[in-house]
Amino acid sequence: MVLWGQKQPNSSYARSTADAQTTRRSRRHAAKPSALRYPRNVNIRCSSPPLSRLTSTQISSDYQIACTCERELSLHNTTNSDPLPALSSYPVAMESPLLQSNIHFVDICQTLDISKAAAEILDDMRFLTCSIIALSSPSSASNETNAQETIKTVTTARWIHDRVSALPSISTLDEDSQNPLAADFIYECIRIASTIYSSAILHRIPFSSTKVCSPARQQAFWTNMSRIPLSRWKTVSGIYLWLCLVFCPAAEWTGYGRFLKSMVSTTLTYIGLVDWEGMKGCVEGFLRVQRWLRGEEGRGWIEG
Repeated sequence: MVLWGQKQPNSSYARSTADAQTTRRSRRHAAKPSALRYPRNVNIRCSSPPLSRLTSTQISSDYQIACTCERELSLHNTTNSDPLPALSSYPVAMESPLLQSNIHFVDICQTLDISKAAAEILDDMRFLTCSIIALSSPSSASNETNAQETIKTVTTARWIHDRVSALPSISTLDEDSQNPLAADFIYECIRIASTIYSSAILHRIPFSSTKVCSPARQQAFWTNMSRIPLSRWKTVSGIYLWLCLVFCPAAEWTGYGRFLKSMVSTTLTYIGLVDWEGMKGCVEGFLRVQRWLRGEEGRGWIEG
């Protein structure tokens, strides 16, 4: 029965429409092979995509995981023989102890709005970073010469470690005193991180070891860092990245450790948007320090 105003269905048109839908459905399923095609107990091993096909987000995430978890890169491989990015110029806020630069922190401390004491510590940390990068380079001289340079680096690390360990902590200073370091939380964060950085190089053990990054130092760092707003850290993003990378491995399973990991990811994205080569220079420098600490050319990862 057909109601008034209702058109009689065209059976040939309905059949053609159904056939067309069936054809499209079959093509769609043919283009997507079913997951049941492979047995569930068979692991399909896929090779890493070429670097040219990786997005900047994937590369940044790969660096973030490698640095914070003391692992090797997964999506793309770099070695100590690869040249570090040549940085002719970059924003002053990106200045970091992880970058090889002829600029001294003491010369730009007013621009960065940090104390001279903090700037001197950062210059010492950069010297240690550059020394480790030079030692880990395959182009270095014979094993005997390399051993001599290692002794020099460790001796210098001991001197630097003793110097920064003797610096006053703001916890021992009265905030109402005339000492310019009183209530200088950035200085305190840098001071604590420098003792860990120099101690790890001195004893050649990873940053995740509680021998160099004890829970007490982690708590002290977190207490002082949380008193500085992120808007202030943004103006010294290169220093902030170094601080987070130093503490992340040891604080991996803590609440603030997860926060630091997210901050590393955010900071790498921010610096990468401003200067991609500068971001790569920072994380590559840190990776080479980690490789040297575990005594290998980037094979495997820290166990335990």
